[in-house]
Amino acid sequence: MPAVKAALADCLDRRLAGLFFPRGTYHFYPEETIRKYCFIANNDEGIKKVAFNLSGFENFTLAGDNAKFVFHGRISPFVLENCRDLRLSNFSIDFDRSFISRGVVLNAQDDFMDVRLAADDPYFIEDGKICFFNDEHKFARPLINFMEYDTAKMEVLYDTTDSYCPNHVIELEPGIVRFLGVAELPRNRGECRGIGLVEGWRGETIAYVHLDHAGRVARYFPRDPSWLNWPALEAMIKGVIVPDFPLCNKSVNGSYSGHDL
Repeated sequence: MPAVKAALADCLDRRLAGLFFPRGTYHFYPEETIRKYCFIANNDEGIKKVAFNLSGFENFTLAGDNAKFVFHGRISPFVLENCRDLRLSNFSIDFDRSFISRGVVLNAQDDFMDVRLAADDPYFIEDGKICFFNDEHKFARPLINFMEYDTAKMEVLYDTTDSYCPNHVIELEPGIVRFLGVAELPRNRGECRGIGLVEGWRGETIAYVHLDHAGRVARYFPRDPSWLNWPALEAMIKGVIVPDFPLCNKSVNGSYSGHDL
């Protein structure tokens, strides 16, 4: 990390074109980061620990040969301010300990919920509250909210929201805990389809939509009545002289721009 900070400072000072990381795994720790006051959306403003401070860089490329950057603890991997023409490519980023802890709901009733926690998410229960460690086992936060998780993509489910979870917990057995109280369980999403029809003076406007299990639009098909009417114009103008075309066109009076979709 000190070598990276020195290299970035040299690149900025000498206006070098880029910095390259050979193939391999690079670890970054909070003690070796740059401290910078930041305003970050959906976060608290304040002093952040930054691994790559790219503020003020112009015409610069940060690239790797399939390099992997692994961040430990609470680190902001990149800060880009007052930059222009930056290119970041051919590397991946990951955290040694994710900032989320995972679990599977085994049983949900009106007054409790049983959850099996992931084996690699260490926790402890203190005064009836469950807390999760970070990668160094020095910091722990009590659970307040939970969100739906996509196990296939290994990420928080698209378009999910925070759900309140009462943090009064008892351990049924190692790795399985019971949350006591009423939790706001996520709504049952499920895959669904729908169709809408509206009658207009040109004919019916139809819209079909298909939502996947995450509530995302998987397919949308609108049918404008003009799609059916325009072929009539083709049949009408066969053998018609040019001056009569406007009369034929207005007789169909189809939608040119699709305003009636």
